[in-house]
Amino acid sequence: MAVIFIEKATILDAEKLTEIMKRTFDKEAKQWLPDQEKIIDYNIQPPG
Repeated sequence: MAVIFIEKATILDAEKLTEIMKRTFDKEAKQWLPDQEKIIDYNIQPPG
C-alpha cells in the first residue's frame, strides 16, 4: 500500500498550481462548451 503525504502549499507553489488549475478548467470548458470557445461562462472559469 502506498503512503501519501499531504503538505500545505506555499507561495512558491503558486505558479505550478495556477498552471494545473488553468489546464483543468480549460479541459472542462472544452468538454461542456465544445463549439463556444469565445463565450465566457463564469461557472467553469478558474477563480481570479
